[in-house]
Amino acid sequence: MRKLRVLLIDDNPVSQLETEYLDLVRLPYFGEDESRDQVEVEGVLRRSALRTWAQHLWLWLEGLFPREGVDLVLIDCRFEEDVYAPNDRDLRRADPRGLLHGAIFLSRIFGGDRYHPFGFSVYSQDARVFANDPYAQTFMGYLLAMTEATLPPERAGHLKGRDERELPAICSDYLLRMAASVPADAWQPALAMYRRRLEEAFQWGGYILDVEAWRSVAEALRMRDRERLLAGVGLVWRGPGGQESVDIRSIFADRLEGDILAEYGCKDAQEWVESLHVNDYLGFALDWAIQANAFSSVVHGDLPDVPKMRDITGASLRPFLHACSATIAWLDNRLQPDQKQLKSGDLLRQLDLTEPQVERYFKPRVKMPWGKIVQALDEGLEARSWPFPDLWELRSVVQDWATNFSAFRRFPF
Repeated sequence: MRKLRVLLIDDNPVSQLETEYLDLVRLPYFGEDESRDQVEVEGVLRRSALRTWAQHLWLWLEGLFPREGVDLVLIDCRFEEDVYAPNDRDLRRADPRGLLHGAIFLSRIFGGDRYHPFGFSVYSQDARVFANDPYAQTFMGYLLAMTEATLPPERAGHLKGRDERELPAICSDYLLRMAASVPADAWQPALAMYRRRLEEAFQWGGYILDVEAWRSVAEALRMRDRERLLAGVGLVWRGPGGQESVDIRSIFADRLEGDILAEYGCKDAQEWVESLHVNDYLGFALDWAIQANAFSSVVHGDLPDVPKMRDITGASLRPFLHACSATIAWLDNRLQPDQKQLKSGDLLRQLDLTEPQVERYFKPRVKMPWGKIVQALDEGLEARSWPFPDLWELRSVVQDWATNFSAFRRFPF
């Protein structure tokens, strides 16, 4: 279980935030000057912030962006001490380059996964000095667009539905109204945005909540169980990048008093957690496959009914259920050392499934027929390596079956 990760984009950053339940991400630095926020990690000089234009270029050139991902991004508008600041008199001591760094960095996150939950906030001691600068307006426009890109159609934003000629004035007005702030108090609005985006990701099916972890967190908050909250309970969810587990105290770090959620914080966290959309289609797929494999149509007639559920892409769940059932049947057969290894067609016949039914799931994703799927699974089993890294949903269901319901209680990959 981890804390949320925070990236600072600031040429004169702080070395720590006012809460220990958010982790500052450190980035490689390329330079020789001394700084209070630099540390050496595995022989590489790292800093708690993205500080200069040159450093950002090197992150791109060397592929050194944080691999573990970033949840919150705090963007300082003004880069007054950036040695690469332009010489233009109007921008001297008022360089809005932080907005450019922020727009580039966030577009990288956003482009990698549309549903990726992240929050950011823009801060400055005084953003008014470049509120009318066209570059500042341009960069601010990108940030606002990314903020609003995943809002539901009925949710109003700054840019939606506006005439093209209005956009510079809207961005300028946003900068003019920006409250003076520093990183120590800029993370709260970013955290609030993160919660909204995470909630939306669950609602749209981009991320799938683990039901048992969700129940545990909701119960601890409902009972105001101080001992469990101090020990740490977290939400767990699955997404395209794998499984995440985040401490609820980190998600509600702005509601903490010391190490514990205050009474009002527990109330807010409880209402938020209980409002989350729980689409347990992975759990349903496991239950369905167990039932289908144990009571095949050879004995009991038709396969179990499939309600009108949707998978993570919004597609019908039926192809996924057939794929889960077939893959579990394959693994069940291969785990039995004294049992004859069934061929791909025989595996399906015992379930009264057909290749076209199973391939409706596999072919769009890995472009392989069922026979080739079984061959790849057999080779992966021998090498102890799951052969389809993109099929995380299928792997999750099969792993749950192997470790909880198979006779051997082990997942061999």
